[in-house]
Amino acid sequence: MVRSIANARHRSRAFGLVEAIVATTGALTIAVAVAMAWVVVPHRSAAASPLYRLGADALVTASNDSTGVVVLQGEAKSSRWLRAEALVWGGHRGEDEADALVMSLRLRAPRGWAEGRLGRFILSSGVGRPVHLDGIDGRVRAPWGTTVELFGGLPVVPRFEARRGDWVVGGRLSQSLFDSVQLGASALHQTDASSPARSDVGLDLTIVPTEYIDVVARTTYDLLSNGLSEALVQAGVGLGPMRAELFGRHQTPARLLPATSIFSVIGDVPSRLGGLRLSWKVAPRLDVWVTLGVRERDRVGEELSAKTTLRLDDRGEGALSLEVVRSGMPDNEWTGVRGLARIPLFDSWIARLELELARRDDEKGRGRTWPWGIASLAWQPGPWSFGAALEAGATPAYEYAVDGLFRMSYRWSAE
Repeated sequence: MVRSIANARHRSRAFGLVEAIVATTGALTIAVAVAMAWVVVPHRSAAASPLYRLGADALVTASNDSTGVVVLQGEAKSSRWLRAEALVWGGHRGEDEADALVMSLRLRAPRGWAEGRLGRFILSSGVGRPVHLDGIDGRVRAPWGTTVELFGGLPVVPRFEARRGDWVVGGRLSQSLFDSVQLGASALHQTDASSPARSDVGLDLTIVPTEYIDVVARTTYDLLSNGLSEALVQAGVGLGPMRAELFGRHQTPARLLPATSIFSVIGDVPSRLGGLRLSWKVAPRLDVWVTLGVRERDRVGEELSAKTTLRLDDRGEGALSLEVVRSGMPDNEWTGVRGLARIPLFDSWIARLELELARRDDEKGRGRTWPWGIASLAWQPGPWSFGAALEAGATPAYEYAVDGLFRMSYRWSAE
């Protein structure tokens, strides 16, 4: 609850990095996406009909500073084995700014025995946090259940700036056994200015003996600091509409997150969390979740939550949700409640209201009660999408904050 309140304020301030939507940047990013699709998919054929998708999002906020961002994305598929993707953004802050978040070619064998990516993409290697990479990633699957993945490249820097001797290399080896067990081992090494910055190895295990039981375990070890970064064990049992899940996790944030994260300011404080999570489909449209947990960090405190969601239609476009959270860690005890209403109106209109309230047990000079809320209205006529929202709240850092957001999107596809 507190995390979502802080993140909402952080997102609003992030839009303050740019001041207006720049038409030239938008034209440039559209040209990049379209050109990429045109080069990769030059012809139509009867054997494989190409598919094109283009999208454009414009976002404007009104707070202390007028802010704006343009996001363009494109996708082209020429056959079952070749696909191109592009995702870029643009804005203005004293000078024109634009950058590519994703721009890659993906190749996949028709029967799935091999696939690869080339370009700029986000890689999840199975050890620690994902990596934003300019490079190549390849994977081969053998008929007997062995999968080998290798990747390498350069960590992404803003707007293709000069590198400083940075590179990333790694891979993953996994083996499936008896159609119910999968065992994997991963490794990743990264340098910063030619010096080791990250070196992790990891193991993961998944067991699904029946459709009702599953077990997941994974661990990551930091070779540079000789410490355990993360360890997770989770076992679940599902019986009809009910599911019970036992979980336990050890986590060392500073070994998982970049040095610029908030954890590097707070300090490297390992924590352990364990407990029981229950879910129950009370009715076809009514779900209930309950979590009973204990967190240990020098001292022990409870981590409790309960949530219920009522879907107003079979597709879940309309919903009512209520969640209550209690965190009893010593020196940081708080209770929170969150409510959500998403109501489809008429002619593709959707209204949404989300409210949160967190209350600390001790004030500690930063206030005791922190409210937050956002109200929005969206209209989706065909490929167009329009939305407006008003956000207001208070946090330990701000006595109050009010922001407005407008979004306009268009999606185009052709075969």
